[in-house]
Amino acid sequence: MNAKPEIKYFKSFVVYTLVALFGGAVVGAIQGAILGGILAATGSDLSTIQMVSGISGFLFGTIISFFVYRWVIRTQIIPQVAKYYEINNP
Repeated sequence: MNAKPEIKYFKSFVVYTLVALFGGAVVGAIQGAILGGILAATGSDLSTIQMVSGISGFLFGTIISFFVYRWVIRTQIIPQVAKYYEINNP
């Protein structure tokens, strides 16, 4: 009887969460500052700047989260599963 592979899901989840959180925050802050500066220079009012920066920050954060997710799966999960099947299915 084959045992299930021991995959460190919690470690992968923590790595994903921290990298996506801080990466998204940094990218969101940078793009928000740039976009806010551009909109302020064109004379937009504060509520428009907040709304546009919030929406674009959400979109940028989602994109960062997706790429971090793919990276964690590729570097953390797949090698563990491959190692399990390599050992159990020579």
